[in-house]
Amino acid sequence: MKSATINKTLFVGKLNPIVTSGEIAKLFGLYGTVDSVTIGNEKCDEGFNYCFVRMSSVGEASQCVEVLNNTLFKGEQISIRF
Repeated sequence: MKSATINKTLFVGKLNPIVTSGEIAKLFGLYGTVDSVTIGNEKCDEGFNYCFVRMSSVGEASQCVEVLNNTLFKGEQISIRF
């Protein structure tokens, strides 16, 4: 069961530092049910923030990667991967 949890959890990088967990949940919620959003407390990639988004299913997580990876969100091109 642990691998299913990992496959439902996405790493989202290059987030604008002003983005909130609620805004992330709203964006990813367009493609399924968001179980949790955890914003990292350290900046990476030249001052950008990152977070982990856990979706309710692997299919929803996959759809988020397909649709949202390398798209603009709050002025920054976000990077999404498993």
